[in-house]
Amino acid sequence: MKTILVLAQHPDLPRAVQAALAQDSFRVVHRSDAGEAEPFLNERLIDLCLLDAGGPDAQPIWSIEKIRRQLPRLPLFVFVNALPWEWEEEAYL
Repeated sequence: MKTILVLAQHPDLPRAVQAALAQDSFRVVHRSDAGEAEPFLNERLIDLCLLDAGGPDAQPIWSIEKIRRQLPRLPLFVFVNALPWEWEEEAYL
């Protein structure tokens, strides 16, 4: 079973992801930020991370850096639902 970590302030994204995936093949874990997800990151218990970077309290650069330090090869998808996205270039680098 693959584990997908969804970092989002609201539960809508993790619910949508869970509804779209086969329950017997994927486990979706929801945490509000990378700090709350620390046990999963430390123990390397996840196979993919989805980061909702559009929330008002989101700290996308901090979250990306934390994830990359601990799991540099982890597939990481960043969602942004608000414009402008001022930190796009920094996140890409």
